[in-house]
Amino acid sequence: MPRSTPPPPSVRSSTWAIRSGPKRLTKYYSLMEFYLDPQLFVVGGGVSRVSEKFLPYIDIKTPIVAAKLHNEAGIIGAAYYASTKMK
Repeated sequence: MPRSTPPPPSVRSSTWAIRSGPKRLTKYYSLMEFYLDPQLFVVGGGVSRVSEKFLPYIDIKTPIVAAKLHNEAGIIGAAYYASTKMK
């Protein structure tokens, strides 16, 4: 009987992240909420690309949204900041 090959590490880790991510993110954002008392969280990076899988399950009081530019937000922000300082 042929053995099935296990999924590549990226698939295993992404499945794990989707299952455990909201719980871990809730803990993280709860601490940020407690210490900083923000009016809004804007999430960038990898979480923003798959926000529909994570954000509805993060249980905090502060509103939380995905960055419109997703993973590019930091790069674009840095370029904009640099361009304003060059003038």
